[in-house]
This record gives sequence, structure tokens and C-alpha cells, in this order.
Amino acid sequence: MFYCSGQSNMWLPVQYTFSRNKTVAAIAAGKYTNIRGMFSPSATTPTGGVWKTAMQAIQDGNATSPTYSLFDMGATCWYFAQGLVERGVTTPIGLADTAIGGQRIEEFMNNATYTGAMSCPNDIGGTEYKDSWNGQLFAKQVMPFVDMTVKGTVWFQGENNMMDPKGNSGVNVGYSCKQRELVKGWRSIWSETPGTTDPTAPFGLVTLASSGSEGGPNMGAMRLAQTAGFGVLPNDAIPKSFFAQAGDLEDAWGPAVGPCFSGFAAQWECCDKGVYQANQSSEKCRAGTGGKPEICDPACAAAAGTPSEGGIHPRSKLPVGERLATAAFNLIYGGTGAITGPTLSSCTVGSTSLTVEFNTTLLATDTVVLNSYNSSLNNPSPDPPPLPTTLVPCYSVVKSVCANNLHNITDCRNCRNVPGAWAKLQAACGGRPINNFHETCKSFFPATTPLRGSLVEVLVGQGGADGTSAFCVEPMVNDTTMQEYCPPWAGPPTTGYSSAAGKWFQVDILSATASSVTVDLSALNGTAPVAIRYAWGIFDCCNTGDPMLYIDKPCDNACPITSSTLLPANPFMAKLVGGKCSCIAPQAC
Repeated sequence: MFYCSGQSNMWLPVQYTFSRNKTVAAIAAGKYTNIRGMFSPSATTPTGGVWKTAMQAIQDGNATSPTYSLFDMGATCWYFAQGLVERGVTTPIGLADTAIGGQRIEEFMNNATYTGAMSCPNDIGGTEYKDSWNGQLFAKQVMPFVDMTVKGTVWFQGENNMMDPKGNSGVNVGYSCKQRELVKGWRSIWSETPGTTDPTAPFGLVTLASSGSEGGPNMGAMRLAQTAGFGVLPNDAIPKSFFAQAGDLEDAWGPAVGPCFSGFAAQWECCDKGVYQANQSSEKCRAGTGGKPEICDPACAAAAGTPSEGGIHPRSKLPVGERLATAAFNLIYGGTGAITGPTLSSCTVGSTSLTVEFNTTLLATDTVVLNSYNSSLNNPSPDPPPLPTTLVPCYSVVKSVCANNLHNITDCRNCRNVPGAWAKLQAACGGRPINNFHETCKSFFPATTPLRGSLVEVLVGQGGADGTSAFCVEPMVNDTTMQEYCPPWAGPPTTGYSSAAGKWFQVDILSATASSVTVDLSALNGTAPVAIRYAWGIFDCCNTGDPMLYIDKPCDNACPITSSTLLPANPFMAKLVGGKCSCIAPQAC
């Protein structure tokens, strides 16, 4: 049995995934007979579910009324087990998923570790006192299952900790430390009775998709923290572990983005809610599609055929489970393939190129693959986000009333405190005035554009500086002075941190060998880079330069660097010292 938990992306049921109907058909055809699950319609009552076989879980619904118990199971948990079967596992696999949305890692941690203060404060030498909710979900969601002997556990969480320091397990700070301690606590309680669960039972996790930032900073540092700061699993802090990188696994169809839908002036209004085909009689749709509304049928079908719980909950959960299953099969079930994608080992800087070497032991029988990407997407100049047509009246009033506050989003939002301003804004901004006002403020400023193209960036100096002062794995802002700084666990420069001293500049990937890639530095015109990073922060691998994206094709592009089994390269960030990579401990390169 595998115990799965976390927050809403582990909770997201099979019902909300693109692959749901294919899974039902496969079960009906006799597949997955060795999977049994505790199917519960409520995340808040984890023990209220009923144990069923896969076949039993589809016998309480049909295509017309898809009320299958299967659709209540967390999708990542189910597709993980499904992937194990696809890879040849024939032993019975039990599943229990107790994930619940909107929660923090502290809530799932063994409350016995909280004796007044936590061992993972937010700063070196700091103290984080026990909050009232620490350990509460451990009691409710974990403890009812600890008398069951489990094969392993799977964890998918982090969104609600994005506002906190990501930290570094090497100095016992932040999420990085808490991730390590969660694993230790779970393994300890499950193996308390000798001869039951293995004290080193395998622990799997999923890194956050870029949509999971919840507005918090330093997504790259969070994914690093999810591995306790090592950049890969397993490692010394979390042995016998595995993971799926999901940074690139956004919702393949948006949801409901692209020109076929409605809500923005530039959209064609082809896809009516719940309808699988484009509206052939819509004049705006016919004009936008050049008289061929049917080109929007795939987009309409994706929206109508699979309900959505919003962009923060990507419906593309099958590949998440598949990546977990690949790693677990090769770690636990005797597989001989790679358990993870290409992982930084070292690098060498030349005059016009830089070669990145990947760990050949972790590659196992895989090789490094350079996939095609759109280099024109490197170093974009973002435009302000589009404004929904319903917010046009609000926009006009904000532009007038807040004319002296349009320096940045925060300044714009502070306009509501200007005497007399809020009465005018409230009247213009509709039924949810504060939400609509905040959304309208965003439309005045460039959006945070996801990193696309090559995903490779190098740090170079600007303003006469050499750039070394701009390196930091996790830049932070002092709450009192509002000044940026680099905490001691994040590789601070000896001269003091200044983001203005350098600029991250995207470069192209020239070629790949079985265990390396070479990137092009010629665009730097002889300037020596001082750091390199890949797939860092908010990114996706969509080719947004393709005019048919989200019309007749989803965003399911492979990222530029993968293994030969399509496992994505693990994100990394390293200084360049003496022409070589230098990672921030505990990561080694």
C-alpha cells in the first residue's frame, strides 16, 4: 500500500483530468486488476472511504452519469499506481489519499517533534514557535493510517508555504529543513512497531508546477527546498526517496486560454460552455478563424470534456503519475533505468561556449537529449496582461482616479486609501470591487512572463559591475527596511548582494552528447558569465510562437533538455568560479 497526502494538487481527483475516460475504458477492458483504493468523496473525512477494486470503482457510474468512485481518488496517487502496473508491477497495490487543499507542511508533521519550538526556524539561530495548527492534520489525516503497513508514501505540497523562506536543510532553516523532518517523522511513526513498515520506507514527492506559486517569490528555491537543498532525490538528507519534476506540467489546455474562448476582447468566442464543438453560427468565431470554426473543436472539447478547478490545479496529472512511477519502479521494484532526469554534475566555461555535464550514474541507461525549442522566446519583453472586457469600466476609473499611483502594482492598490478614491473605484469595479480593483491594477504593468525558449540563463554584470554581487539562490526583502538581501544559506556574495549588479541573460543550446550539453556564449561578446541556471523559477516549455497553440493543439512540448526516456532535466543554479560550476551546499557540483 502507498499512502498519499499533501494539499490540493494531490487532492485533485481523477474527475478533473484529461485521462479519466481512457482510464475508465482500460479498467472496463480488464486492466489494473491489482489496484485497490480507499475511495472517499471528502478530503476532510479520510477514513470515510470504501475500499474497492478498480473494477468496483467504475461500477457506480456510466458515460452519461460519470459518478464513478474512481473519480473521487486523487489523480496523482491513482496515476502513480496505474503507471506502476504499466511498467510491469503485478503485486497488489493499495492506495489511500488524504490530501486536503490549502494547507501547510507544518500541519502534516509529527506533533511529537513540537516541544515548544520547531527545529526548522526561518533564519539561522532563529526560533519558530509552535502555531496552533501545527500537527493538526497529522492527527487527522495521518494517524488513522499508521497501523497499516505501507510500502511507501507520496507527497505533493508546497503552494501554501510559498510565502515563507525556502531555506536550506544544511543549516536547518525553512521549508528545506521541514521537508527532511516530515519524512523522518512519518518514517518513525509508521515503523514504530517492529516488523511492520520499513524504517526507510520509500518516500516520493512531486515538485511544484509554476502555477503553484500562489504569488510567493523564489519558485526555483522552493523546488530546491523540496529536495532538502540537494536538487535531486535520493540524497543524504532524504535517503531511499524518489520524485517527479512537475515544473513543466501545467494544464495542457490552459485551462480555457487561447483565442477560441471568450472573456477578452481579442478572443473569438467559439467555445460555448459545455459544448464540444465550436459555434459555427458565431460571426465573431467565423471571422477569427477565417471561416473555419472547426479548427477550435479540440480546444472546445478539452474544456467541455474535463471540468477544471482553476489554473493552479493543472488537469495534466497523468504525466505526473507516470514520472513518479518511472522513478519508483527503478528505485523499488528492480528496474534498471534512470530514476530522474539529467542532473548537473559539473561545467566548463570556454571563450564562446559553456559545457554542462550531467551525472552519468543517475542517467543509468538513459542519454541526454536536446529537444527542439523556439529560440525567439529567449529574453522576452513582456506586455501588460490582457484586460477582461468586464473590467473595462473599472480600468477607466483606475486610470483617472489613480493617475498618481501607477508606478507599480502595490502603489496602484494603495490608491484605494487616497481620500475619496475608494467610493469612485467601488462604484466602477462591479460586484466584487476589491478583487476586480486588484485585477485591474495588474493590467497596467508587465506580467511576470514564464521563462521559455532554451531555459538556460547566465548571469552577467551590468552598470560596470562584474555581476557576482547579483548572485543569490533565494533573494529576500527585509520587512523593516524593505531592502533586498541574500541570506547566508543562499550563497551570498562577499561584497554584499545587489540585484542591480547583474542580469540573467538567456542563451541558446548548441549541441548535446550522451551526457552533456553545450551552450552558446557568443552573444555575450566576450563578457564572462559569473553564474548559470536552468529551468529556474516560473517557466514552461510551451512554444507560444506557434499560432495554433491552444487552438488545435495543447501545450505538451518536451522541455529543451530531457533524458532519452523524456524525464526533464532537474533545475539547477550554480556560480561559475575559475571556469567551473560551484553549487551552494548541500548541493554538489
